Amino acid sequence: MRSRAPLWLKLAAGAGLLFLHLPILLIFVYAFSSESASFTWPPPGFTLRWFGRAWARPDIWAALSLSLRVALLSTAIALGWARSARRPSPAAASSGAR
Repeated sequence: MRSRAPLWLKLAAGAGLLFLHLPILLIFVYAFSSESASFTWPPPGFTLRWFGRAWARPDIWAALSLSLRVALLSTAIALGWARSARRPSPAAASSGAR
């Protein structure tokens, strides 16, 4: 199926997406930089040293564990709530009553 959107709208949407995603990409690139000279392009060196130091800290693991437990618990609560929500019976839905 062919898109009916005009070219200017496609370009505007692309520019908007680039505007939203470019900062995330830059943060990702600079996370691997080993130099203290900030904001030079391309970054002078890439390293995983800082990630290794972060993973070695017990407080990082405690925070990740807590985040995972909260996510699992909230997902279970949301699924239980969604399944227990009362849905209208087929007879009520076909009668037009709201």
